[in-house]
Amino acid sequence: MDYLSLRMASKEDRRAALIAAIEVATNGDHGLPIAIAVIAEFRKRNALLPRCIPSRK
Repeated sequence: MDYLSLRMASKEDRRAALIAAIEVATNGDHGLPIAIAVIAEFRKRNALLPRCIPSRK
């Protein structure tokens, strides 16, 4: 993915996204602003979003 300047999300990227989510969540519990903050943090760091794995019941 070098030609796109993207890389797999690292532990530090995921931690930064979590901190961004916590900061937004302190102002309210609406999901959309929290999701936007997480995605923005990954984009700022040129990290690919982690794959979503659905939980099994």
